Amino acid sequence: MDPDRLLVFGAVIFVMGIPALVSAWTDERHPWVAGLAFLTGAGLIGLAWYTSPDGYRLSELPHVFYGTIGGMLH
Repeated sequence: MDPDRLLVFGAVIFVMGIPALVSAWTDERHPWVAGLAFLTGAGLIGLAWYTSPDGYRLSELPHVFYGTIGGMLH
């Protein structure tokens, strides 16, 4: 899979774990789903960084996100 897609999917899954984490803590439950989302997202982001030939710079991330989403919609 393309490293750019791995980065985008990983970031989306990672960010979606935040509401699950807050919900679990407010309901006084164990945050299993949030933990799984954080680990999966972090793993995909790490895999994207590892498989990318040049790595990623912080200034490149908006271009990667827009380019990947635009490529999937087009």
